[in-house]
Order: sequence, then structure tokens, then C-alpha cells
Amino acid sequence: WITSPPLRKSPGFLFPLFPWGQVVRIPLLSKHQDHKILTLFSSDYRHAFKYLNSFIKETGRGSGFPCIRELITEGLHSERLPPDDPAPSRQDITQFVAAWFRYIGIPKDICREWMIPYCAERLSAMSSSSISQIRHSTKSNVKYIYKFEMPFECGAINNIFKASCAETCPLFEEMTEKYQKKMAGKAERRYEPERLDQKAIAADNATVGLLKERYQEQFVKAMEFVRDQMAKGVARKHIVNRLNEQGLKTRTGRKWNHGTLSSELKRDKAEK
Repeated sequence: WITSPPLRKSPGFLFPLFPWGQVVRIPLLSKHQDHKILTLFSSDYRHAFKYLNSFIKETGRGSGFPCIRELITEGLHSERLPPDDPAPSRQDITQFVAAWFRYIGIPKDICREWMIPYCAERLSAMSSSSISQIRHSTKSNVKYIYKFEMPFECGAINNIFKASCAETCPLFEEMTEKYQKKMAGKAERRYEPERLDQKAIAADNATVGLLKERYQEQFVKAMEFVRDQMAKGVARKHIVNRLNEQGLKTRTGRKWNHGTLSSELKRDKAEK
């Protein structure tokens, strides 16, 4: 342990969000609160989370949730994952933790500087990417979470990481309810017959070839966006959401889904 030299007081909160000893300043909710200097020179993320949790309580923004605490201090417990389900990726954990940072009010630049070494050190074993690629991907993921204001949604005990969850968590009831509604919605859509676009049919009984020609321009724009997002390490499900939000159609004028995106990426790769 190494102590820090005295620092002059000024508005803000000096806090070691970084386990390797860097001290940063974060604005408090109230400028009249006392300033504290906490220093941490250790690679142990248990200590890092302890002080991070102290900051959260200090600002009145709740506390570190069990799932977050476990992912930060212990990493992913792969032995808990169902053998038949796809395993969560490094990117899934990165976006999950980054969304939590945003939820508790940590600024984007602070989140980014904390997440880069965390992902490179704690999560590198989950990825075949180089350290430099992981750093670049982490920056892109953090930027994505903050730019599009992605919400923190864990799924409570149904979280995809099978991380620890407790009923005492302040978000337990809210996240459980959201998850149940989400599953109910999926069940309804599964049994709901497909609705045909009557306006499109009435306008012209176009063939697939004509549809491709009609939507060619925006399909090209869509694929340019897809390539850019994939290079930045954005998850495919988020790419699909953004494509549909922007109104960009597939080559046949339909909404994007995960299967269509995967097929177009394979075709795009083959054409190159």
C-alpha cells in the first residue's frame, strides 16, 4: 500500500476507481460534501470494488449489485452455465458492466478508463483477440452504451451470466417483472400469425427481384453501418435494433433480425 501526497481541496470527489492506483475526480451531487482522498495500489479487484461501492453509497446512488460485484471481483463462473446454451462473450460482460456504470451515474470517460484494463486483465482469457483489439473493442462498447443511452437490465436471477443475485438487491423486483413481461411478449409473438403488409401487396404484386431493386440504396447504407458496427465490436442484437430504429430495410424491404444479419454477413464475407 502506498499513501498519496496531500491534494488541494476543490469541488469534486477524489476516488480510486482504478485498481492500479490512479486517482480521478468525479463531481458529487452536492458541492458542500466533504472531500475524501482514497488511494489504492493493488491489482486485486476485490479491493477496487470495495472502494467503488463506497463511492456509490456516498453519492446516494444505491450500492453494488451482487451480479456486478461477482463479475468484477471473480469473473464469469462458466460451470454455472447451461451446457446447451451459448456462453456469454467478453463483449456481453463489457456492455453489461458499462451499462451499470452509466446507471449509477459514472461519467463515460471514467467508465472507459476503468473498463479498458478490467477487460484486458480480467476478461482476456475469454477471448482470442489480442490485448490491443480488446482495448479498442472496449472503447467502442463503452461509447455505444453511453451514446445510445442503453439501459441496465440484468434479468435478476435469470441473468445470462448466471451471476449471483439476491432478493435484497434494490432492482430485484423491477428486473424480475421486466424479464417476465419480456418472456410473455415473446410467447405471444410466437403464436401470433404473421401479418402481411397489405399496403405493399395492394401497391404492386412485386417480385423479389423488384423489391431488391427498390430497396438497394438503403440496403447498401445498412451494410455500411453493419460493417462499421462490427469493426467496433458491437453485439449483433444491438446492430439489429439500431438498423430497425433507423428504418433501414433488408435487401427485400423487410425488418432486420438476427438470422438475416448473419446471412448477409456470410454473403458479404464470401463476396470479398
